[in-house]
Amino acid sequence: MKVKDLDLELSIKLGDPVKDNGDGELFSYASRLSYLKSAYIRLLRMLNVLMDNYSPDFIKSYKYISKELSGEEAKGRKIKLVEEENFIIASNISEMYVKVDDKNINVKYKNPSEYLRLKYNDNTTYSPSIEKENVYYTVIDNAIYLLPEFETEMYESIEVVYKNIKANFNSYDDEIELSEDYKDLLLEIAANFGMMDLGRNDKFQIYTSDINNQLGLVGSYIKVLQSKEGTSVNDR
Repeated sequence: MKVKDLDLELSIKLGDPVKDNGDGELFSYASRLSYLKSAYIRLLRMLNVLMDNYSPDFIKSYKYISKELSGEEAKGRKIKLVEEENFIIASNISEMYVKVDDKNINVKYKNPSEYLRLKYNDNTTYSPSIEKENVYYTVIDNAIYLLPEFETEMYESIEVVYKNIKANFNSYDDEIELSEDYKDLLLEIAANFGMMDLGRNDKFQIYTSDINNQLGLVGSYIKVLQSKEGTSVNDR
């Protein structure tokens, strides 16, 4: 599916329609592309968790894993992820969440230089903070390091979505793996990011409700399939 087609549909859903994938009055092309990227990764994560073995083909090459943390890892240091006795290449992670005090927080990637600047410099806007949900990570020697770091065990668990090739697209000429069945859900999630940035809480609540309703339908669909031995949705 072409990113440029999704981008045009997203501009309409955002109430800021454009032609030829240009900047709108409210949202730039770069902003819309960022929303689509974030929405795509979140969609993969949601469907992978919700559908498990019934996931459609376009999500098969992505994996979701979680790990309980203890010791130095629970302090945010030198976290190694292993699946089937093989180390996961940390640089291939597309989305990461950590759990602290029963709260799931999205973790943002920083290259090692940016990570060190955040660690040692005082920046009131981007300072690492659990309360503000400003949590960051970097990768050094295939190990994950989190900010903020702690002297006591604070991080309860980590969960990631990853792929052999990082889920990413950089222009409207790129294509992404997506079936028509989940296109509307992707656009709802992307528009929700836009409404959050715009401060439109009314629209944000509407889109959040729509997303939850669609996920509820997917969950109900999976329950039906699970009751039918041999049923699969891998052709969807």
